[in-house]
Amino acid sequence: MATDKEPGTITLEDNRFKLTFNAEHFWSGIQKAIVSTVDGDAGSAGEALLNALGSFSNAKSNEHKAYRLVYSALHKACVAVLTDSAEQERLVRSIINAGVLSTAFYQNMSRKLGAAAYSIGPDFFIEPHRSAIIKDAKADFHSYLRTALGLNEAHAGTLSAALPGNFVRELAIEWERGDYKSLTEFFDNPFLESYRQMVAREARHADLLRLFSKPAFNDP
Repeated sequence: MATDKEPGTITLEDNRFKLTFNAEHFWSGIQKAIVSTVDGDAGSAGEALLNALGSFSNAKSNEHKAYRLVYSALHKACVAVLTDSAEQERLVRSIINAGVLSTAFYQNMSRKLGAAAYSIGPDFFIEPHRSAIIKDAKADFHSYLRTALGLNEAHAGTLSAALPGNFVRELAIEWERGDYKSLTEFFDNPFLESYRQMVAREARHADLLRLFSKPAFNDP
């Protein structure tokens, strides 16, 4: 389990990565990155992410790469949900007003993300949006929106529902952008294909909604 000073831990056992998160470290990093992004200071946002990722004795190790892939994708997915929102200005103002998150805040959160270790293997690539990591992160994100930002239940539910899709997208982007070739020994399925399949499902769902939203009768 991660200590207060560590963003998380990762080990490799039986060709599966065992990953833990420090929830307090993670959510405080989200706060800093969102403010930096909105201020137009991409450098500070990037620095906040690197600081959140912490340092490992061997940055080229498979453990470090797997940790960086998952942590950075989840971090960026949370930021994107808020900064891509039509209500970005109000949300960011709430984040700024929230200031430094207190210990009491974390005690009131669901704290699922930091409660246990996650086992990551090839199956994680198939449906990452259904993984235990994103389920726990979604619960904590909903709690963060309700507790830190004061959003109502419906609004927090709508925003947190976007997190799994953003997570898959960020995984695909990070995989293409970073040097993760050595992980193919453990991961056989590309995130990009998972993302394409999810987009196709969402498109079919949208088509069905449009179809059933049409009136059954042409009333005058």
